Amino acid sequence: MMSTATEPNHLTKEPAFIGLVTLSTAVSALVSPCLLYFGQVFAEVTPSAILTYVVVALLGAMLGMLNVVDRATRTIPNRILIPFALAIVPLVVAQTVITGDWLKLGLACAVTAGWFALTLGYTLLKPSSFGGGDLKVMPLAMLPLGLFAYWVPLVWVILSLILASARSILHRATGDGKVPFAPSMDIALPVTLGLFIMTSSMSFLPTL
Repeated sequence: MMSTATEPNHLTKEPAFIGLVTLSTAVSALVSPCLLYFGQVFAEVTPSAILTYVVVALLGAMLGMLNVVDRATRTIPNRILIPFALAIVPLVVAQTVITGDWLKLGLACAVTAGWFALTLGYTLLKPSSFGGGDLKVMPLAMLPLGLFAYWVPLVWVILSLILASARSILHRATGDGKVPFAPSMDIALPVTLGLFIMTSSMSFLPTL
């Protein structure tokens, strides 16, 4: 069937699509905070711990929503990113104000900025590598993940790239086009947090 420019917009108004987006958003918003809770990352409930749960839930909700939207439309709309950014970034700052660990925030910002510069430069050289939406999502997710430890956002983005590469190989084998990146980022989030939980007891790795 011939595709048209109006198909994605029409699809996003379908009840089934809206229901799928809602389900994916809810599941992703619950999985990561539950991992932190049952993994006993925090010894006690503190304001900082509560903010971490909220930020991770928001991050999961954003990636879960984009998972479905990016698959269907091959776009990452600003109308989704901006509200999440306006919620996540102030909470990250608030958490740092509570803990007083500005060094950790500084490292998170440095890692995030460094990766953004690297991927932006690579995209300018090879425009087909990342979309503009991907370049926006990565730093927005990496910043809060950097508050766990400076290496956590790097693990997340590397896992995302590995998953995306694997999916790309499968898609090429079946003759499909370019794969969306958001689903890989969504799957990589709980995997990364699971790895963080597993390694948090190792003295040679920095933790919260």
